[in-house]
Amino acid sequence: IDRYFAPDIAAVTTLVREGADVPDEEIARRRSLATLDDLATIIYTSGTTGSPKGAVLSHRNLITNADQMSIMGCKAEHHVLCVLPMYHCFGWTCSVLYPLYCGAEVVILDSFTPKETISVIREEKINDLYIVPSICSLLTKLASKEDMASLRLVVSGGTTLPLQIEQDFMNKFGVDICEGYGLTEASPVVTCNPVTSHEFTGAIGVPVSGTRVKLTDENGQEILTAGTRGEIVVKGPQVMAGYWRRPDETAQAMTADGYLKTGDIGSMDERGYFSLLDRKKDLIIVSGFNVYPA
Repeated sequence: IDRYFAPDIAAVTTLVREGADVPDEEIARRRSLATLDDLATIIYTSGTTGSPKGAVLSHRNLITNADQMSIMGCKAEHHVLCVLPMYHCFGWTCSVLYPLYCGAEVVILDSFTPKETISVIREEKINDLYIVPSICSLLTKLASKEDMASLRLVVSGGTTLPLQIEQDFMNKFGVDICEGYGLTEASPVVTCNPVTSHEFTGAIGVPVSGTRVKLTDENGQEILTAGTRGEIVVKGPQVMAGYWRRPDETAQAMTADGYLKTGDIGSMDERGYFSLLDRKKDLIIVSGFNVYPA
């Protein structure tokens, strides 16, 4: 605890107990003990190992990732639907932190049910929607074009978006789907496609600002040849400090020069756009969540 929080733990505890009786200047002093690099949250993830580990994310990690999402073009007048669970990094950063960072309105649903979600999108005039492929498929089957008329942006994540599901959605509603890539250990957004472009359908895009992404072979050497498969490794200000109380797993996940080994296999084309191909270990993905056969 002492590594991540203010050293004056007793004073902070007293502050909570005393509440309004503490002078404003004392509250400000004690708040100043926190820094951007202090722990903000621990989000548990199995990654590709099947063994849950707590990804330690700082305030800087989360705020930086929200800022990196500015390429999505969210504005204060927009209405954003949060239908993904907030304990999932994709739902929390993309459909809560980022729109709040932009001053936009966030409409929250407790869980996804097709009828209610479609009704809320239409009634609340939702502009931005962050979903997983299974939700995308159900909306295509059950919603009308009029239901989706207010949508400006649809972002799919959690797992690879099948090309047929993407094309069916865009053909029916006339709205582009922006596919990206991320993982809990990176707060989570790592790459993203242009918001309005059909040209890169099937790709996960290019790195967001301030982020370095490369492919490595089995020996950890960088792959420079376009189209060659390799493990995706990531370096940037949104990457976690490590796994909570798991120094060995942290050491295994990070390279000597500070890259996070994602466990995902991808390729890069001659334009610098990445595609996600496979995972290093077998798992089943259900609605964007990892399910391990064992």
